[in-house]
Amino acid sequence: MRNKYGVLDLGSNSFHLKIVEFKDQKIVNNFKHKEFVKFGLATKSSGEVKNKYRKKSIEALSRISEIIKKDPPNYLKVIGTNSLRNINDNDFLEDMENTLGSSIEVISSDQEGKLIYDGVVNTTNILPKNYYIFDIGGSSTEIISVKNSLINKILSFNIGSLTLNDKFFLTSGSIKDWYESIIYLSDVFSELHELRRDNIDPKKSENFFAFGTSGTVKAVIRSLDSFGYKTENTYSLEDLDYLSHVLINYENLYDKEKKSLKNTVDINRLNIMLSGLSILQTITIILEINSIAKANGALREGVLYNLFQKKNI
Repeated sequence: MRNKYGVLDLGSNSFHLKIVEFKDQKIVNNFKHKEFVKFGLATKSSGEVKNKYRKKSIEALSRISEIIKKDPPNYLKVIGTNSLRNINDNDFLEDMENTLGSSIEVISSDQEGKLIYDGVVNTTNILPKNYYIFDIGGSSTEIISVKNSLINKILSFNIGSLTLNDKFFLTSGSIKDWYESIIYLSDVFSELHELRRDNIDPKKSENFFAFGTSGTVKAVIRSLDSFGYKTENTYSLEDLDYLSHVLINYENLYDKEKKSLKNTVDINRLNIMLSGLSILQTITIILEINSIAKANGALREGVLYNLFQKKNI
């Protein structure tokens, strides 16, 4: 009987539980459970957790704990990312751990980037040696630059789909809101101009490729596929622009596309998709990305592969 490996990712949008087995060093028998918590909006300026999110988070963890108890994995790792990095509330962290019956490891942005990379390369067929990986979370965005198939640089930005939505798109998703968000994001991601210059070889005419790993990227690609965009499983800035037009004019135009979105994208994700798409568009423009593809794994898969390798040395 195979060992079971589990990871609980306490993210800014959702808490994700994933339990798997391995066969021939590949993930099989994949079980997933998600609780949409919006924890990226949970903290006060002092770093304390707001009562509303304290209750919501503990209730979600209680449900997850019951699921784990019914069929516990042999090995389980619980990780916290940007939202937990930003809190200053030891009592709440202790409550979370007591509810789960497991310790929580709050990982750094560099650790997160390395695990995302591990999750991508262990699950995805990658042909180019030089590429980027984007992970747009709820409250942060990680960008990994890969050269000669190795990590060259990891950058983390303290903005994500949930926090940008809270800043620009809560009342509407108008063209004005979208333009203002793009202007804001151009400043937030200004460091990427230097990254792009570092990666340009003046002797070559290169196509810059990127793999997207997050819920935002998955929802964007599912949406475009539902519109009939599925060609070679790669997507361009023009595709992203079309989807942004659909979302901006969601209430008035594009009836066919609107129906496709409702049938394809979870309402919780749809409500923040324009903000996540704005981040994706800005990064794509600054880094001059020609093609974007969906990776088959990311942070959670990186944790699982690390667990599996450590236990099978």
